[in-house]
Amino acid sequence: MKRTLIWVYMLGVISLSAGASSFDSNYKTKEFKQYVFETEAGWKYSVSSRSTDHFSVCTVSLNDGYGAFAFAVFPRKETDIDVIYEDYEGDDDYETAYRIECFQYEIADTLSMQSVKRWKESMGDMRSLLGESGGVQSGRNLEDKLNDDLSYEDVMDLEVDEQNVGNIIRLSNVNKDTLYVCAVDTSNTSDTLYLMLLPNTLQTFQIMAAKNGDWSANVKGCSTFSVDIGYTYQEIRERVNKQL
Repeated sequence: MKRTLIWVYMLGVISLSAGASSFDSNYKTKEFKQYVFETEAGWKYSVSSRSTDHFSVCTVSLNDGYGAFAFAVFPRKETDIDVIYEDYEGDDDYETAYRIECFQYEIADTLSMQSVKRWKESMGDMRSLLGESGGVQSGRNLEDKLNDDLSYEDVMDLEVDEQNVGNIIRLSNVNKDTLYVCAVDTSNTSDTLYLMLLPNTLQTFQIMAAKNGDWSANVKGCSTFSVDIGYTYQEIRERVNKQL
């Protein structure tokens, strides 16, 4: 298992820390400036693995570290994440920032609670790098239920110069022993985001509006995995692909 970290801070221009070189040796990242109508809204990042036979789990926190989420990177597939401008310091200066850490596994490696614990710790670490000391957030029941374990809620609209450009969404998994891998397409993504809803964890991510101002999220399917069974990452990938 390889663990790599990319440190990115962006104020219109991206700068990378020394950790980015190790990230770049294992992953490819493409960035695309995004607009809603004529308003510059933020960036879309497409992440893919350079390996054709590894499974990766990445944790990421955005902007002021308000929340964090985890997602899977499958071999030969790109996945998209949105990072929307926010005036999170209240000074009318719209900025974006994100911190991301990825863990790479052989496809014959098995899912374990030890790995889940490591991913949770990483989510808290990514938040702390952005100035938030709250650590990982435990699961709790939110406004809208998807099933007995999963629920979600809209947190707030995000605006840039009074133009609505997207939303912050919370997702919660209250089951202490089950991992959900959910395939999500949004109004702004061209490649599916494979959210890893970790056991007993609250996660937060952003959905950017499309250029015409509409925004949506479509959960194409969720696969469940009991952590203590010992699924291999190959089995996880195959089951997720079958549900799509």
